[in-house]
Amino acid sequence: MGFISLEVQAWVAALASLMVQSFYLVLLFFMFSLKTNLPSPKMSETKELKNLPASPAETGYLYHADYHDSCLVATLVHLAIEGVTSISDHYQGWLIQMEAPCPSSRTSEERLLFQEMFKNQKTFLVEREKPNSFIKLNESFQAFLDKIYGKKLTRPHLEGVLGSAVLAVFGGFLTWNANNCSGTLITTYSAVSFILVYVGTQILRKPTPYLFQGYEMTSRIRSKIMKGPDSAKGTDEILEDYFLYLPHAISLEAGRFWTIATAELLKSRGVDPTTIEPDWYSGGSRGLMDIISLIDGLLGCLKAK
Repeated sequence: MGFISLEVQAWVAALASLMVQSFYLVLLFFMFSLKTNLPSPKMSETKELKNLPASPAETGYLYHADYHDSCLVATLVHLAIEGVTSISDHYQGWLIQMEAPCPSSRTSEERLLFQEMFKNQKTFLVEREKPNSFIKLNESFQAFLDKIYGKKLTRPHLEGVLGSAVLAVFGGFLTWNANNCSGTLITTYSAVSFILVYVGTQILRKPTPYLFQGYEMTSRIRSKIMKGPDSAKGTDEILEDYFLYLPHAISLEAGRFWTIATAELLKSRGVDPTTIEPDWYSGGSRGLMDIISLIDGLLGCLKAK
């Protein structure tokens, strides 16, 4: 019985230390999360947006506070609208074709995407059934955006994680000096403590001014889009606004709404939206409605991953 009692004392020291570390991290998580909630999209509205961010991908990244598949689709559409590429329906999916060299004035992520698609050829096929190359492209694009934008969004609460690390070291000291402590026990304790500290660095994060300001800006853009096109403008201006906002609408998960709202306004003026076919996309005979199919189809391929 004495031997069992001594063995239990070592395990009790280890378990008690791990429980204290866990409680500490949970407490910090709730304290920080209560102070750093993002503002509601409803707080930011505007009647007119004269300037848009150069990158629809950054817009989507800021709005979602993380990478979202719509960032890739928005960038593909943006490149096409800018005349760098073109998109057409293919019996296997969609064919993206190089139309011009990607200029240095384009954003770094657009240049990366262009290079990844057209490494050794001038076309890139997105297959519906087995979109393996498209999914791989998305993974590369995500890794790039995480690298250039992810670090700007959040920063670890180092003081909180440091406290967890101190508790881990102190608990290890107590466990090591407890009666009948085994090498297996101290190894297991060290591994679990490392996991707790690592998880703490991932979840104890504080939004930066870049994220707050970016979220407010992207919320204004989305608010503008969700109001629909300006009915006071002429048909040509409505179409100009439609294509201007479309990539950003896609990255903000409002591409379908923006397209339908524009089509309905044009139809109310006697303009058949099915006759409006952009020169950058050939997808059938439904005009603007084909763009909805394109957006949904590309996003659907990425959901298959």
